[in-house]
Amino acid sequence: MKRDKKIVIIGLYPYEKMPTIYAHCSITALTSYHENAPMNISESFTVGVPVITSNVGGIPYMVTPGKDGFIISPDNPEDIAENLRVLIEDDKLRKIGKNAKNEAERRWKSEIVLRKLEAIAPDVVISQNGRITAALYVV
Repeated sequence: MKRDKKIVIIGLYPYEKMPTIYAHCSITALTSYHENAPMNISESFTVGVPVITSNVGGIPYMVTPGKDGFIISPDNPEDIAENLRVLIEDDKLRKIGKNAKNEAERRWKSEIVLRKLEAIAPDVVISQNGRITAALYVV
């Protein structure tokens, strides 16, 4: 089957439009030299989009190579291109997006976050019907 494939550089969008933008993507590529724990990885995972991203900062703790994305060196354009090619051409690897979404739900689903907060600070988290209604942070 022949498919038209293209790469679109989307430019800048307001933050509130990003969930829609991510949902229309097949791959998120983040090839930065400096990051900590970038939200665009979490946001991509949430809508089932695999990532190709740099091996910097906290990123290696966020992405499991071959499971929910790929980690590359930002200094290696051949590796970046190869990982893009693999995700574009190998239909079997489309499951990586589903894995990414499952991982996002495992980590950030509100009920799970609530349980974790209650476990570490039962006296300061107030929940109602599985939702955080108030949280008090005491210094």
